[in-house]
Amino acid sequence: MVILRQLLPDSILFSRDFLGAISVLRRLLMNISKVLFTILLLSALSTLVNAEVVVIVHQQNTSILDKNTVSALYFGKIKQFPNGQRAIFIAQEEGTTATSLFYKNILQRSPSHIRALWAKLIFTAKSTPPKTVSSDEEVKSLVANSPGMIGYINAEAIDDSIKVIRL
Repeated sequence: MVILRQLLPDSILFSRDFLGAISVLRRLLMNISKVLFTILLLSALSTLVNAEVVVIVHQQNTSILDKNTVSALYFGKIKQFPNGQRAIFIAQEEGTTATSLFYKNILQRSPSHIRALWAKLIFTAKSTPPKTVSSDEEVKSLVANSPGMIGYINAEAIDDSIKVIRL
């Protein structure tokens, strides 16, 4: 409005027609911004909805795992695969899509609940958090080259170097 006062004489600036047009234009811009925000939000949600996380192990690992076993391995409650082989869990950094989906779909807990559980486990010296890496590629590389490793990646990163555990 300040810019308009500098550009237009008061007789035009305060006329009813002009103020009405400004009001209509402002409402139109607000509606357009709401529509654009909704489109962006739906686009982001569709990406997250289509995303899937998978648990992976070394190709030669013969263990049969379920969500409870994966959860126990992640929290260090058990230290071996069902076949007796020592297990080392590799996690991705918090905030990644893979970690968010792992917490939600596999562990079925919120990030704040996971942090609280780890705080308790660390404080009571019952477990230590898994080693964290920053990408699917790092997890795949570690798991593919170490028979005792287990981790999770985004489903679109699956390749022949690792074995996917169906949960």
